[in-house]
Amino acid sequence: MPRCRAVSSIASIMAAPDVLHQLKSLDDIKAILAQRGITPEDDIIVTCSTGREATLQYVVLKHLLGYPKVRIYEGSWTEYSAQADLPVATGQDPDLV
Repeated sequence: MPRCRAVSSIASIMAAPDVLHQLKSLDDIKAILAQRGITPEDDIIVTCSTGREATLQYVVLKHLLGYPKVRIYEGSWTEYSAQADLPVATGQDPDLV
């Protein structure tokens, strides 16, 4: 059954290490997404601080990799974090260590 995934760390998955404004190869991105259990069948919601940076994640996932169910949470972290009753995970992402 497809899951809904809100993925804010996709930017770090896509960025080439130590290279400003360069993506990893699409094959590398696909492999990392698969390792994290993110599949084309998932509903994926990309976020960032305000919604602007998430557009790159959206374009890569939807238009370059062909993931059909990708959306941008326009309000992103700015809107979400303003609602004190919503859950927030803190700490380092164990998949990025």
